[in-house]
Amino acid sequence: MAFLPAIVAWGVGCGSNDSTSTDSGTPQGSGGSAGGRAGTAGDSGGANGGATAGVTGSGGGLSGTAGASAGTDGSAAGTGGSAAGSGGAAAGTGGTAGTGETTGLGGRGGNAGGTTGTAGTSGLGGKGGAGGDAAGVGGKGGSAGSGSGGSAGAVGGHAGGAGTTGSAGNTGSAGSSGTIPTGYPTPTTANRAMCQSVALSTSPGGAMVCPGGGVGPTCIQCLFGGGTYTDTDVATSQGTSEAGNYLVTVTLGGSAAGQTEINAEANRELTGLVATTAGQSVTYSFAVNVRAKEGQPTEDVAAGYPGLDLFFSAPTSAALQVSAIGYALVTAATKPVMVYVASDSTACDQTDTDYAGWGQMLPEYFAPPVDVANYADSGESSASFLGSGAEWGAVKAAMVSGDWVLIQFGHNDKSTTSADFQTNITKMVTDAKAKGVTPVLVSPPARATFSGGTLADQSSLHSADMQAVATAQKVAYIDLTSITTAWYNQIGSSAWQQYHALGTDQTHTNAAGAVKIAGFVTSAMRTQNIGLSQYLRN
Repeated sequence: MAFLPAIVAWGVGCGSNDSTSTDSGTPQGSGGSAGGRAGTAGDSGGANGGATAGVTGSGGGLSGTAGASAGTDGSAAGTGGSAAGSGGAAAGTGGTAGTGETTGLGGRGGNAGGTTGTAGTSGLGGKGGAGGDAAGVGGKGGSAGSGSGGSAGAVGGHAGGAGTTGSAGNTGSAGSSGTIPTGYPTPTTANRAMCQSVALSTSPGGAMVCPGGGVGPTCIQCLFGGGTYTDTDVATSQGTSEAGNYLVTVTLGGSAAGQTEINAEANRELTGLVATTAGQSVTYSFAVNVRAKEGQPTEDVAAGYPGLDLFFSAPTSAALQVSAIGYALVTAATKPVMVYVASDSTACDQTDTDYAGWGQMLPEYFAPPVDVANYADSGESSASFLGSGAEWGAVKAAMVSGDWVLIQFGHNDKSTTSADFQTNITKMVTDAKAKGVTPVLVSPPARATFSGGTLADQSSLHSADMQAVATAQKVAYIDLTSITTAWYNQIGSSAWQQYHALGTDQTHTNAAGAVKIAGFVTSAMRTQNIGLSQYLRN
């Protein structure tokens, strides 16, 4: 998946009631040059076969950039693509077809092919990026192909090698010059000057990470709401007054070549590593949901900083290239399409960087005008979430006609009867429908519990009950239990650890695993033609 140019600490890791599992997982790939999030780790090929034609760009794609650099995602074995699809003539004058894959399974993201684009001067990749001849292995993405309109960039991987041509993937939907959506603020150097360099922190599990997200080792934080960190779970009056939905624009690039990752709030990933060539700049746009408690609504974790926080990281100080930032609260004219997440610890915004929920990684998959508001909370069952005023009560009060809500429960419903579970989920669905909101039901990700070389039975997760409600209520259903079961069986009992918290927690993912599962969810949206897919980054 390509990042469009106009796109838009600590605490105890949130836990479901079960978590038993071994080995060590890496929060995310580091290094890698340019490239798409689709560089595969060899754990599977592209989800859809890796041979669909790229679509013509409607304004240039970040990732594939205008020249001959589009990108590949994955062929049968997730090796990064091999066909030499042309990414467009001249400098961002269009993208013709090529081969590409919308959802590779390997690497950190494995979500999309590179992007070609029309209109623009220097498209830079985000999630899709380029792939070239070889994809990044086991990291966030692949590598950049050569391009005439500015080099492709995107998520870096552990071992992305530079491609020479790259196959064409899906086209970007915004000009490679980084056109800012109507109503979004113009980035300024004055806002950039408010940021400061910070040192790496040590996570509870011993990993060295940048505050707010990113592996670094170079880290910058921009605390636009103030630098007072609240390490209790009580929201401050300042945090409450500065909560809201913010429109954010960021211009990356400068005199030196860069590789920069953008995060927001509590380890919420907005992009993976984005590559820029010397002298190149590209602007990204986002909608960011800011809550008085940055992480979970009711869990006993730090409330964090007040107001909007942005964090940038890079593999070297020279590679961290952020030149300007813009931010503003939304207005009635710029109200985003909200996507609420109602779930448990497997999807929540984790403040402990050893852990990550898939809902925490959704923002990087969506373009403006989408804004993800993640109300998932640790340990919640369908009944407890439904009965909480700070959880379902807050979601129901906030959502309005035209919004969406993703509902996933089951991990903490082992003692809930099928009848009661279906009643609880049905209530959430009917509440949403009554407000003109579209619900999407999602069964829980499987637990990495193996019996020999095969994943153990997952029927306790209520996926059949979730599907029954979806059928009865005529709403979309994503069978994430089956999708992740197939994936775990594919990578096997000795590989799941790299995607899970501390390498031992069989239920909860780390950043790499959360990005992977978020990719499965968004890929299913696209495959099933769920209406929300129209807002996905191409």
